[in-house]
Amino acid sequence: MADKVIGKLKPWEDRWQQPDPQVLLNDLEEHRRKFVTTLMEQMVAYEGLQVTLRWHGDSWKWCWQFDLAVGSGEPRAFAYLVPNPMGALLCITLDDDLVGQLPLRRLSRYVRDGIRQAKAKCAVKTHWATWTPNAMTEVEQLLDLVKRKHRLLTQPKK
Repeated sequence: MADKVIGKLKPWEDRWQQPDPQVLLNDLEEHRRKFVTTLMEQMVAYEGLQVTLRWHGDSWKWCWQFDLAVGSGEPRAFAYLVPNPMGALLCITLDDDLVGQLPLRRLSRYVRDGIRQAKAKCAVKTHWATWTPNAMTEVEQLLDLVKRKHRLLTQPKK
């Protein structure tokens, strides 16, 4: 990983210059790069998920925003993938109704803890559950949550 050059920001931190996505990936350690590319490849395969690279302030800086377009409605935030060189972060937005439909007992403890932590932060309708995967098994568990959320939002309600 290249350190900051005096007077010049890393591509991830430069608000005024949208970086090439490959440059963001190259700034990650090799194992974290694999986590991020696996998450991205799997997530963009879902129908209706659109991904854009956007600036999200001083905390997340440049990150990939995944929006889900269902029917003729406006796309809504689905997840965010933050390529922080110190540890890539995945944030999945979950509202109370969606959390109530998830089979929490069937989810891994790693995923459940992220959901519980987001729900405990404050009494709002949308919870910002975040994880920093450190192993490919954690990435797979997060992809299972992505699959479940996508299915709940795209399948007709019974």
